[in-house]
Amino acid sequence: MPRRHWHELDRTWTIRTDGSQMRLMHRRTMDMEINGHEWWSWDGKTVWFDLQTPRSEDFWIAGMNAKLFF
Repeated sequence: MPRRHWHELDRTWTIRTDGSQMRLMHRRTMDMEINGHEWWSWDGKTVWFDLQTPRSEDFWIAGMNAKLFF
């Protein structure tokens, strides 16, 4: 598999331990958008990640409700 840069990938997914039900949590909406550095909230209800738009000095923390994916 060729190596790709993280601004070329949709990289925040959920997947069951048996490999089933792989679901994308965040789809990139623009060229060069990046997201990553995922972590769970303390209560296990939200998956948080770093979200950056291209050529920007602005960075956001975005979160997705984990119940929507399980």
